[in-house]
Amino acid sequence: MTIFDGNGGIASHLVSVSVVEIPTANKLRLVTGDGFVGEIGGSGQVFGTTDFQDITVLDKAGTIAFDPSFNRGGDIVRLSGDAADWQVVQSGSNTIFSDGDTFVPLPIGSTGMSIVFDDGVRLLRFDPDAGIVKIGAQGFGAELVKVTAPADGTQLPAGADAEASAQLIFGEGASASAGGHLIVFGTAEAEQLAFTGGKVTLDPSFNSGGDTLVLHEQAPNFLASRTGSNLFLEGTASDILIPVGTAGMTLSFAGDDRTLLFDTLLNSIVIGTQEFYTTPTALVAFG
Repeated sequence: MTIFDGNGGIASHLVSVSVVEIPTANKLRLVTGDGFVGEIGGSGQVFGTTDFQDITVLDKAGTIAFDPSFNRGGDIVRLSGDAADWQVVQSGSNTIFSDGDTFVPLPIGSTGMSIVFDDGVRLLRFDPDAGIVKIGAQGFGAELVKVTAPADGTQLPAGADAEASAQLIFGEGASASAGGHLIVFGTAEAEQLAFTGGKVTLDPSFNSGGDTLVLHEQAPNFLASRTGSNLFLEGTASDILIPVGTAGMTLSFAGDDRTLLFDTLLNSIVIGTQEFYTTPTALVAFG
């Protein structure tokens, strides 16, 4: 079952013959704009609009729960792997998909939501004529079952807006993987963001130090420059604006960890031992 506590929290249980505990979706919130296209992984909630969204749930352990706005239909949710890698169950007015360690509660509507797997798309909807929930041609209920429906050729809805953004709001000490056009809000605690690509702005809380930004490109793929009290990183597939403080945060470039901070003795922003000013400069291979 999925319970909304009225204060933004969601708790979910996966029900078949017995109740299986799944991670609570209370570590982060992704608040999307009209036409947003992006990726999210971890444990948290996705809030939609009355317009289109295209959300990829990354193959990360945790629960990504979609709010009731998604029951109106017309959105796209993308899941990693083939359909046969997933199981599904109805829980009240929601379905819950699981591949074993990733759980995705989705609200059910009669219009239908496009669920995209690596082997094609299936429409998730409540069939009022049959009185059951279906994924493609496969009906299911309160017993956990494997997704066996073949791809049904559902035409994907349009509505993506390249300029649309979302707010990613961390709980204290949370970690997440995410991509797209994002504005990220942290806390006074240490958070970790694995950024998969797109455009991201980190709010001023990240200049307090102790946070970690994980990037999947090698350091020399990035140009860095100072803009006010921020560092701008431009990569092959990423634009990143980071507030800089004296305590330092960790930048992890494909496993190559370097400290970003403002060095008061040098009066400059440094990544590792490399100084940066207003002219975009490539990061060296070793910091």
